[in-house]
Amino acid sequence: MTKKYIQKLLAAVIISAIITTISLYSGMLYWYWQFFIVSLLYFTAGFCFKLKKEGWISLPFYSIIMILPFLLIYSVFTINKELYNVYPIALTPLISFVFGVILNIKLKRKSMRILSFASSILLFLLLAFVGMPNYLNYLAIEFRVEQKAFPRMQFIDKDLKKVGLHKLEADIIVLDIWTTYCSSCFRRFSDYNNLYLQYKDDARVKVYAVNLKEGRQSIEEVMEVVNDLNYSFPFLYTNDSVARVLKKDLFVTSVPKLIILDKNRKIVYQGRLITDKKQFIGNAYSIIDKLLKD
Repeated sequence: MTKKYIQKLLAAVIISAIITTISLYSGMLYWYWQFFIVSLLYFTAGFCFKLKKEGWISLPFYSIIMILPFLLIYSVFTINKELYNVYPIALTPLISFVFGVILNIKLKRKSMRILSFASSILLFLLLAFVGMPNYLNYLAIEFRVEQKAFPRMQFIDKDLKKVGLHKLEADIIVLDIWTTYCSSCFRRFSDYNNLYLQYKDDARVKVYAVNLKEGRQSIEEVMEVVNDLNYSFPFLYTNDSVARVLKKDLFVTSVPKLIILDKNRKIVYQGRLITDKKQFIGNAYSIIDKLLKD
């Protein structure tokens, strides 16, 4: 083993350590950015490998040095712990590295290499900021209650009158389950209000925000909170028995929770409120529009 070979080997190990460290710490920027950074780093590592250069280490050995550390630290841990939300990040080093190597081998002209590298960056951006959000949305949809009949129960409106959803003359009913203790619920009210305004003139669609009773908090106390809000959508309230049904039968153990019912009062969607046009899986507008057409 020549001195020059050892130097190249050491350089590869250092590069691998830097890439692995950046990839792991990029998780602090949120999963979308981590996916993009990890994909780009490992693609670049494969794309820029100097093929058949004298004194350089072999491609298989170089591949092991580059990929193995991240796979052992991150991928094995996430798969072992069944952290499904980051499975794409766990697998992307291998896929993007191999993709980079293939392009590296196939493309010889400098202009084509530059074009393919730029195109790959756009591809990783698309996968990170469109693909990852939709993948997470897919995981967030609660299929265990999909198409389940919504329990017959009576909510309470602002006039303290009982409201039965099964008696409403509407083809679609949208419910946003929230509590006064949920800060993220209040942050999403603006998006939910836009959803309400989109369909408020369509008699076929009813949109409500349903307060999930917690502890000893009375309806009057919740109404005081609601009165300080400046939103157009109507609010409904629950008593102890209705709150128990929502938690036990519909597994509403965390909020906010969006529930969409069809004309037969069956649950067609239960999960997060998704309104971003780039996120087409579980998008509330898309689900409502589809139901209106059916």
